Amino acid sequence: MSKVLFIIFSLVFFFSSCSVSHRNETIKEAERLLDTAPDSTLYILELVLSDYAHLSDTEKAHFGILYYAAIDKTHRIFPPLDIIDHSINFYRRKNANIPLAKAFFYKSRATQSSYSYQETLELLLNAYKYLNRNCYNLLGKIYYDKAVIASSLKETKESIAYYRRAAHYFKLSGENRSLALALLAMSVVYNQLEKDEDKLKELSLQAL
Repeated sequence: MSKVLFIIFSLVFFFSSCSVSHRNETIKEAERLLDTAPDSTLYILELVLSDYAHLSDTEKAHFGILYYAAIDKTHRIFPPLDIIDHSINFYRRKNANIPLAKAFFYKSRATQSSYSYQETLELLLNAYKYLNRNCYNLLGKIYYDKAVIASSLKETKESIAYYRRAAHYFKLSGENRSLALALLAMSVVYNQLEKDEDKLKELSLQAL
């Protein structure tokens, strides 16, 4: 009898290990495609979502950041915050500052889409607090979002300052498309403040 039980437990462990290995490879493939094919990433992750309850805490935390990043990149509606909240709580317990900063940032994108500006700014502040100062692309995104919020609140001078910081970090990161967007947005806001056609033309040309 004990021999039969041993065989059964061995088979269960084997198939469980295969399932975990397959999930890990699937999530890795989704991450690999995030920058070049975010729609494909989102499709893959939504297949994994059906198995979310069976993921380990580590897998759930990693999944949450990838899932929200893919939703952000494809401009879809963000789901309830419990998935990204798990990522935040997990990485906070682990003192893993870079993924924690990313989790805060993507939660801020979700709250910004619902116009919860005060909460969004607090989340962006947390993202900034945990981020290394050489994470130029994410720093650029944080300042860009702060600029958008400041502009929405008619805080024109603050918006220009944030766009300028965003452009600085996008330039350091080599993110030319994001740099161009920041410069164009700054030129529009600057024109609202100064009505300076020469400055508007200068910023627009820099964006090209």
